Amino acid sequence: MAAVIPQLTEKAIEGMLNQEAKCPLVVQMVQYKKISDPHSNQTTRYRLHISDGRDSSGTCMLATQRNELIENGTLDNLAIIKVNHYISNQIQSKKFVVLVDLEVVAPGRTVGKVLGDPKNGSKMSMFFQGDPVKSTISQECEVSKNSSSLTASSTTKSDNNSTLTASSATKSHNSPITQGEQQKIIFPIISLSPYQSKWCIRARVTRKTDIRNWSNKRGDGKLFSVDLMDESGEIRATAFNQECDRFFSVLQPKQVYLIRGGIIKVANRQFTSINNDYELAFSGETQIEPCKDESVYKLPSLLFRFVKFDKIPRTNRKQLIDILGVVEKIGELEHKVARASQRELLKRDLFLVDDTKTAITLTLWGNEG
Repeated sequence: MAAVIPQLTEKAIEGMLNQEAKCPLVVQMVQYKKISDPHSNQTTRYRLHISDGRDSSGTCMLATQRNELIENGTLDNLAIIKVNHYISNQIQSKKFVVLVDLEVVAPGRTVGKVLGDPKNGSKMSMFFQGDPVKSTISQECEVSKNSSSLTASSTTKSDNNSTLTASSATKSHNSPITQGEQQKIIFPIISLSPYQSKWCIRARVTRKTDIRNWSNKRGDGKLFSVDLMDESGEIRATAFNQECDRFFSVLQPKQVYLIRGGIIKVANRQFTSINNDYELAFSGETQIEPCKDESVYKLPSLLFRFVKFDKIPRTNRKQLIDILGVVEKIGELEHKVARASQRELLKRDLFLVDDTKTAITLTLWGNEG
């Protein structure tokens, strides 16, 4: 018996690009393309070519927290997907869509063909043959280094999707974020890059470190970091010295803030597990205010990227991962002496197994043990 192919949502592509479509939407993911950033080759992002049977568009990005759908083979070419939440954005008159929450309702290997007769179908081959993507948000939303400034305006079309468009602005970073501006200047985290000089994000603090002091040849200092998340992705922000004093008591875990101003730079992947090529450094121009409107309830609070135990040997040794398993045995607390510092350390091993029937040892150090 032939599989039943779900019907595609009429005019879904036009509606998403014009910031009018209400979720859920059923579309076909015709092809995907792995893209890279010239500033970094660490974070994987995927550009999608989607179709509703009448129209098609290659100006679609997959939110990074959903990368596993492609990487584990769930989302393949020609798959039918249901879009439960998306972000529509326009920067310098160029439109793109970020798929935030989606599910595969029919795998591509079952569908086997492009449904309908979508416009732009003749251009699909160009999707893979065009120029390299110039930034993590792709050619569709490149921002010039020389542009004076950009801000994003946001309106809500339904409970299931938010829309953002960008326009020029000339306000100073030091001007306060007024109540009216709170609804007008929101950028999705996935769109941030060093090309932008003025921006504002609305994000939840998912992790906050203690203040850490350092001393080296260049002097003394202190810092703390927070991990920030919105519907499109996540980014790490660090406050040094004066900004450490300014913002340590302001930023609290699980709370949502409007953050404007700071330095966007290439992330040092050696010191972060955040899935973003960039990171923020707070500066004297940074402004942070609590966000208390109804939109905060839509922002995620945790993000996991679980790796099956049998896949761990093929995972980059320097990559931080999430795991989910059952504790079969708890080892004894051991006392070890570090070779370099001769400092005494506490160590405890946990023996875990997951649904692949693979066993691993997880070692806890110090207070964690």
